Amino acid sequence: MKPRVMADLDAGLAYRALYGSHFWGGELSAAVGVELKPGTVMLTTDLLFGKTEYGLTVWNWHVAPLWQFRIARLRLGAGPSFSYLQVARVTEPSHALWNMGVGVVGQASFDLVQLDATAADGRPTPPHALYGAIRLNIDDMLGGGDAPIVFGPTFAIGLRL
Repeated sequence: MKPRVMADLDAGLAYRALYGSHFWGGELSAAVGVELKPGTVMLTTDLLFGKTEYGLTVWNWHVAPLWQFRIARLRLGAGPSFSYLQVARVTEPSHALWNMGVGVVGQASFDLVQLDATAADGRPTPPHALYGAIRLNIDDMLGGGDAPIVFGPTFAIGLRL
């Protein structure tokens, strides 16, 4: 198989735990990479926008290189991640609490529907797909020994181009 440039776009529901608190939100993710014979090397970014159980606004942004291995319609991947977390303050909403972190991301995706594509000269190309994905982010927020761990899953539906 000849290497090809590809992209993934997905959206889903995300949950994260932080200390004894948690937050839910919507997450948008985009990735670009190169598909090789055994798998794919991608650069991914995702943005979660949500609320804590107390109604405070939360932003969580990740950037990660991701190595994926393909087994038929199943793709399994992992990589290091870099994150930014921002939580609104109750007392001063315009001055949010924020921190940066490092961690790992793991992802499993399954092609629900493969969409055949044809090159301009009539040759078949690798299929595009509508896929379902589960991601797990685990981030150690920087700042010393008592810095929090932020972790949780995302359940998403996406399009692979």
